[in-house]
Order: sequence, then structure tokens, then C-alpha cells
Amino acid sequence: MVHANRLHQGRVLLLLTLAGILLAAPPARAQSPTATITGTVTDAQGAAVPGVAVVARHLATNRNFAGLSSQDGVYVITSLPVGRFEVTAGLSGFKSFRRTDVALAVGERLRVDVPLQLGGIDETVTVSAGGSRVQTEETSLGATVERERVENLPLNGRHVFNLVKIVPGVQPRFKDTDGFAEVDNQRFSRLSFNGGPLSSNQFFLDGGMNMIPAHYEISVVPMVDAVEEFRVISSGLPAEYGQTSGGAVTVVTKAGTNSFRGSAWGFYRDDSLDARNPFAVAGAKPKLDYKQFGATLGGPIFKDKTFFFAGFDRWDFTTANINQARVPTAAERRGDFSSTRDGLGNLIVIYDPATTRPTRSRATSSPRTAWIRWPCACSSTCRCPTAPPPTHRTSTTTARRSPSPSTRTRSRSASTTR
Repeated sequence: MVHANRLHQGRVLLLLTLAGILLAAPPARAQSPTATITGTVTDAQGAAVPGVAVVARHLATNRNFAGLSSQDGVYVITSLPVGRFEVTAGLSGFKSFRRTDVALAVGERLRVDVPLQLGGIDETVTVSAGGSRVQTEETSLGATVERERVENLPLNGRHVFNLVKIVPGVQPRFKDTDGFAEVDNQRFSRLSFNGGPLSSNQFFLDGGMNMIPAHYEISVVPMVDAVEEFRVISSGLPAEYGQTSGGAVTVVTKAGTNSFRGSAWGFYRDDSLDARNPFAVAGAKPKLDYKQFGATLGGPIFKDKTFFFAGFDRWDFTTANINQARVPTAAERRGDFSSTRDGLGNLIVIYDPATTRPTRSRATSSPRTAWIRWPCACSSTCRCPTAPPPTHRTSTTTARRSPSPSTRTRSRSASTTR
């Protein structure tokens, strides 16, 4: 009994140790939906200043993210959520530095240099002018579709990934995937980034792979009102996207903040204003009943500590199609196909399979064998050619006499009777 208790305690201690290691480990970057701020801390003469604490405060949640400048004066603050920040820095003997309204996009690596001036630390130098948005920290090409465009641009069918096509260099393979109602994810996933292959793209949702490997299509399409923004990389992908030779789309969903926010929507369409199919029965129209509705809500549970964001989206889509098909006529039901015609009104010739015989090809000089058949004599208006049919086992004499169509018919009947 004592041995069993010790073994149980050992297992619990091992599990606690592993949990502590996992919690203490730094987060892996991978295809991270976060952003990064980096820069250089310098003094008035442009020399690097080491050991300076640089803090980025997320304005929506009041969370602080800190970094420390190295011997070269370079600092890096990683794993920053998407949104607006305030960057501050201070060191004894220098005035405090503060830069407001620093906007970060998904996957962005923004450079914010910190120039320190001599003075008391209780003095503050505030920089409020917006910095340059020219990307100098990486070589990838693409664009970010921010929340304003996600919310305000029209989407017929509310498929958020349709906005990927507004990025330069993105070309859809199938044009009919645009428009009303649900989009086929497999066909929509066939996108070409700057002329690249169609089946070598990647879609990520909050840092996780959002693809079905078996079909190489999008797995989950998030609701429009729950998307914060997304980034499209069309060329020069970083090493973290090493599994693809096409493009990459990284989507970030909304998160809770210190302020409550939400939305509600409802869309409805039916067949009351649709035109009637001119080839259908008078008054018949295809059935159409489309309803899409939902809502989102987010906010704080404990201010500055715990937040939530939730959403619900539902589609009710009922439709019907009018199909056209040809049914056999009364004569065709009796086996008479002498008047059967194609869609252009041309008479369809019915051939007798029993008259199949080999012949030389006349179209070319090739000695390959071709096969011909004679049309059937299925009624008084459909006659067989006067050329002799192939030899039948039942009546050798009939095949050699080359009789008229009526005589040959009687001979076959007589041979069958024998």
C-alpha cells in the first residue's frame, strides 16, 4: 500500500514538472497571428544606449509587453496582439520617451526607434506623429485587409475570403465562385498568387492551419463580424511558411477588450421577385428561401485581466432547380426509332449491329482496319442500302444472292424458321 502511494505521488510530481516546463517555455512563433515591435535606442549623439526598458501597452486591454535594449541598443518586443499601442521608454539621466497611437497589423514587424534626450526622468518627450508604414524589416510582398474594409465592403453571400481577391496579384481559378449564397470551399481554394500553382497555398486561422490536407481546401470560413483583419502574403514568404510554394493568408479573429462591443445581422431573400423560367410550365418558378442571421458579443469579465468574445452565425438555404429532360414517344416505346431526331432536328440514323463488317480506311493510306454497319430497315420509310450485308451463318445462299431489301427480309425469316 505504501509503495502504491509513493508511485502515485511520483506520477503527480512528474506531471506537475512537465506542466511547469510547458508554461515556462517561450511561445513558438510559427505562423503567429501576432505582431512585433523592434527598434534601436540611441542618445542625442546617435550612440546606442543599452539596458533601456521599452514597454508597449495595448490600449484596448491595458496589457503591457516589455523589452530590453541590448549592447547594440536594439530591442525586440514579440507576441503582440493586433491593435493600437503606446510605446514608452526611460532611463536614469534621460527624459522619458513616449510614442502614442502605434498601430500593428497581423504578422507585421514594425520598427519604432527610441531617441533619448538628456534630462530628468520625470520629463517626457511625446511623439504623436504617425510613423512610416514602409516595411523595412522583411522582404515579403502582400497586403493587409483591415477591419474597416472587412466590415464596410459589400460581400454577396458574406464569404470573408472573397476579400482576398482585392489584393494585387491574386487570381481566382473559377469565376463562378463569386456571388450570392454559399461558396464552394474546394473551388474557391483554387487561387493563384502572382501566377503561382493553384494547390500550393495556405490558410491560417489565429495561427493554426486552416486547411484540409486531403482536398487542399479551406477548412473553416469564419463569420465576417468575427474577423479582426487578415494578411495576404503573395510573394517572398518568410521561412515560417516553408510548406508552400504559392501564397499564404493569415486571419485573426476579434478578441474581448475593456469595452463591450457586438453586432447583430439578418439577411433574407426569396423567389417572390424572381423571373419565371420561360421554358417551364406557366407560373412555375424555382423555389428559393435564403435566411442568414447571427450576432457577436465581446467584453471584459474582469477589467484589465480576463475578456471574452463569442459569435453565432446560421444559414437556412432552400432552393430548387427546374430540369429539362426528354421522354420517349409512343413510337419509340414500340421500338420504332425511324423518326428520332437530335436537338438540332437532324434525323438520327439507327444502324443494324448484325451488319458490322471490316473495311479498309479510305481517309488515309494506312492499312488499319475500319468497321462499317448498314442502317436498319425499321419501317417503310427507312430502307437499307442495296449493298450486300456480311455473311450470316444461318443462310449462306441469301448473303451471296444480293437480293432486294424485301427479298432479303423474307429469306432471313425463312432461315430463322428452319
